[in-house]
Amino acid sequence: METKVEALDSRIGTLETKVERLDSRVGAVDARVISLETKWDAVIPTLATRADLEVVRGEMKEGFGLLRAEIHESYAGMAKWFIGTLISVSALTVAAMAIVLAPQMSRAQGRVDVGMAGASLEAIGDGVPS
Repeated sequence: METKVEALDSRIGTLETKVERLDSRVGAVDARVISLETKWDAVIPTLATRADLEVVRGEMKEGFGLLRAEIHESYAGMAKWFIGTLISVSALTVAAMAIVLAPQMSRAQGRVDVGMAGASLEAIGDGVPS
């Protein structure tokens, strides 16, 4: 019987050692839980709610609408400048061609007029109808 009591005492001693280790582990777990709760309490109030996200979504829609309007306005302005420049360059090209080619055209025109005048004089001849 004494051996059974000694065996039980031995087992009780082992259980006490295990309980002490569990107590130390529970203390560490408690410290970690407290740390996590502290972080949780600090972070949760700063997270966005659905209402906050809806406000941001509305602001983004408004901002994108303004951006689209500004891009459209810029595009229209660029198109006006492009067309105006195209017309101006075309007019300057025609004017430059007229200035450069005017003397040559007048000389060529004069040759044609003289030729026509000469042809009409030859057709008239000496004034005697044929």
